[in-house]
Amino acid sequence: MESRLPLLIKRLTQAARLPTKGSKFAAGYDLYSAEDGVVPARGKGLIKTGISIAVPPGNYGRVGTLLRDYLC
Repeated sequence: MESRLPLLIKRLTQAARLPTKGSKFAAGYDLYSAEDGVVPARGKGLIKTGISIAVPPGNYGRVGTLLRDYLC
């Protein structure tokens, strides 16, 4: 049986909200901003989450857009 290592998450600010899964079938976690900000459509921006994540060995982490953002 495969043993899974935990995803270690540290809150860096009081405003930080821990990541959640949208459902038990979700492939990844939803992240939340710890500050107000606006990223223009099709633009790029840097918005603080207020958290630090340690990804277990043998795994990888990435931040991407939601697929539903591209569906019409």
